[in-house]
Amino acid sequence: IHEQNAIAGLTNRVLAKFAQIVCEAFANSFKPMSKLKTTGNPLRSAIQPVAAKQNNGNTIKILVVGGSRGALVFNQSFPRLFAPLLNQKKVNVWHQTGKQNSDAVKQSYKTLCADVNESALKVDEYIFNMHEAYQWADLVVCRAGALTVSEIMTVKVPAVFVPYPYAVDDHQTANAMVLVNKQCAEVIDQKEIDSVPSVVTKFLQEPNKLKTMKENFNQFESHNSTQMVADLCEQLLKGASQ
Repeated sequence: IHEQNAIAGLTNRVLAKFAQIVCEAFANSFKPMSKLKTTGNPLRSAIQPVAAKQNNGNTIKILVVGGSRGALVFNQSFPRLFAPLLNQKKVNVWHQTGKQNSDAVKQSYKTLCADVNESALKVDEYIFNMHEAYQWADLVVCRAGALTVSEIMTVKVPAVFVPYPYAVDDHQTANAMVLVNKQCAEVIDQKEIDSVPSVVTKFLQEPNKLKTMKENFNQFESHNSTQMVADLCEQLLKGASQ
């Protein structure tokens, strides 16, 4: 079995008693056992570390990702929250809205940011080439689903997590804390979402902070999670055939 979140779900907690190998994406999802392997989450090979970039501190490129379906609170709040920073040319924003939401979000930004250059603001229903989006971004503002956190851990781009508040066992907050505890990210409760611009402003005032957060990702051991899980599956298959 493989558990993708920092807090193991009920089904995997039960199955862990019977499984021959128990894989976890994040350390300490299960109690220690000899058959437990910390593998990370398998990711597409295109998701690779983003090279360090020179940032003059005058403008921050913010990637907003609410998951494949988007996040309603992001779509409703961020045009209003980022408009002052966009109008002051302090940020560039690439906002992923989810299916059938892009027109409304584009209109919100247009109404609030009428004079903002198109190159500074991009709104997409879905981002097909996430590796390119990560390469572009200085900062990601996102939910804290297991694969999102794992991708950010791999690409090494600082993040501000706004966990989905209704996730079972609040596992999204636990996922986010894996990076927050290493000072690679910050976490904001959805009820405090209006504080996101103040966090961005702090990064503008302290341009070295994003650089330090990026360097903090080096605390994580780098390994090929996909290959590790595949090797473990193959190991079990070989054992079954003998």
